[in-house]
This record gives sequence, structure tokens and C-alpha cells, in this order.
Amino acid sequence: MGNFFGIDIGASSIKMVQFEKKKNQFDLISAGAVQNPFPNFNIEIDQTLVSLAELIKKLKSDLGISANKVVASLPERKVFTTTLELPQMKESELSQAVLWEAENVVPYPLSDVNLDWEILSEIKSPKGEKIKIILVAAPVALVDRYLMVFENAGLELLSLETDTLAQIRSVKTFFPNIFELDTLVVDLGAESTNLIALEKGSFFSVRQVPTGGLAITRNIVSELNLDLVKAEEYKKVYGLSPQLEGKVASAIEPVLKIIVGEIKKMQGFFEESTKRNISLVYLTGGGALLPGLSEYLVKSLGVEVHLADCLSVFINRNQRFSFLKNAGHFFTVATGLALKLL
Repeated sequence: MGNFFGIDIGASSIKMVQFEKKKNQFDLISAGAVQNPFPNFNIEIDQTLVSLAELIKKLKSDLGISANKVVASLPERKVFTTTLELPQMKESELSQAVLWEAENVVPYPLSDVNLDWEILSEIKSPKGEKIKIILVAAPVALVDRYLMVFENAGLELLSLETDTLAQIRSVKTFFPNIFELDTLVVDLGAESTNLIALEKGSFFSVRQVPTGGLAITRNIVSELNLDLVKAEEYKKVYGLSPQLEGKVASAIEPVLKIIVGEIKKMQGFFEESTKRNISLVYLTGGGALLPGLSEYLVKSLGVEVHLADCLSVFINRNQRFSFLKNAGHFFTVATGLALKLL
């Protein structure tokens, strides 16, 4: 059994996933989620940190996870992520080169952030060989909050990375067709939507759109004069369908138009840079099951759209996980984290 698990502390929920690797195959050991009542926990509010830690301990216990080591993620909206292209060089020289570049591109004092980077690919061009690197700058205060939460939960933090890297790992593991196609991962979360462009499986760019499922719910509240609970229910049941005279769909569309507009900008940037077209979209996140969303995006973007259900293969193998049916898209980040060190 794997001696660690992945945990995704999202704005609306906390997700955990644990795998075991046997030869070249992954077995799902456990997966589950609980609502997060502390979406913006503050390091200065000790009781909130303790309460969140207790919630994590309870979910871990309920899921039967015995491991006390964890891989976690930082929300994309709270970190700075960019890519760098550097000449081929010795590994001993690379760290210093990345640091020099970071001083020019990171919009914060380097003393206030933790820097992390990872080599994505090698690039061959007429001007010589280069390496493409993803650089992440996370505020020290944010990292400290996570460390305090896991310490209070009695967990050892093995690794901390961004939601984006975890999602890429998930889709590359379970959807190998992305190595043949240029793909966009659309992660519709509660507070924001992340757009991740992949160039035949290799990270190209990420764009964070500051709107998501909560904005859709609030629009329904405003337009139909409902309370939040009822509006959330209407969103999940009716979505973009013509039912209720299309009133729910009409309330949802303004938010989706913003997201589609940002997707089209990313498509344009990708096509201008690579001279190729994005031909496939994978939907992840809590909002991915919005009724009618896939059809709406197909019509708006003119590309194939699929749900990134990373856990469906395990449901077919073991009926114990039947409660996860049509929920794999919700666990994409936690799944990627659980795969990181296997």
C-alpha cells in the first residue's frame, strides 16, 4: 500500500486520494471528500487552522487511510506560474540561471516567495537546443499556513505543488491521447476557472479566470430571487436546459461567456505561437457536470469536449468505489497528487 496520499484543499471541499502501484498498474486504495467550511483560512486565526486540521484528520479516518505522509497542492489563483526557455547547460548551472530569470519575471520580492521549478521538455530549433521550465513562486506566508495545518493534523508534508501540475499528471496518466493532440484542460472550480494548454502532452501555458461555480450560483440567486441553497440546486438540476422557460440558463450564460472569451484568447495565443489548433477540451472541477455545459462549449469553440473522469477505470474494477461514478473529474487534482511519488 502506498505510504502517502494526495490531498486537495479546495475553496469548497477537501479531497483525498490514495493509490498503490503494482508493477505498471495503479490500484485505487481510497478516495473521498468533505465540504470545506474554511475556504480562506488565515494563518493569524489559530482556531481556524486547528479546526481545518481536525476536519482533515476526520476525513482521513473515515476513509481508512493509515498513511501519515501527504502530497498537497497550492491553488493556482494564489501563486505565480510561468514558463522559461533557457539554453542547454550543466545541471550545476541551471539553478542559478533560473534564479536570475526569476528576479526578472516574478512580480514579488524573491525574499517573500518560495521558488520551485521543473524541467518540462527539451526544445530543438535552428538557434540551438533549449530546455523549457515551469517556474512557480508561492508566497512564504501561504506555504507556512499549509505547513501549520498539516502539522496540527499530525501529517508529514512530502511535497507541495500547484493544482496545475497535479492536473496535468492526472490527464497524462489516464488519457494518453493528449500526447497526440493539442489539448485544453478547463478546470471549473468554485471561485475560479483554470485553463491549462498542453502541446501534445507538454505544458504550454496556464491562465486563471477569476470566476467559477459560485459566480454562477450568485447570478441565479440574483436573477430568480432564490436563496443560495435553492440556487445551487437549480444550477445542478437544470443547468443550461430550456426547462423553467430557460430562466436558469439565462442566469448562467453571462458567466460562461466570460470563461469562453478567455478560452478563445488562449486558443488564439496557442495558435499564433505554435501554428497549430487546440482540438480537444477536457473538463475537470466541481462545475464540470453542469447540465448542458459540454454541448455549450462544443457549439461555442468548435472542438471536441470530454469529461476528465480519472477514476472511472477503478470503478469498473472494484464495485466498492461505485459511489465515485461520474465523480472522477472532481478528484483530478487529488489524483495527480496521489500519483506524484509512485
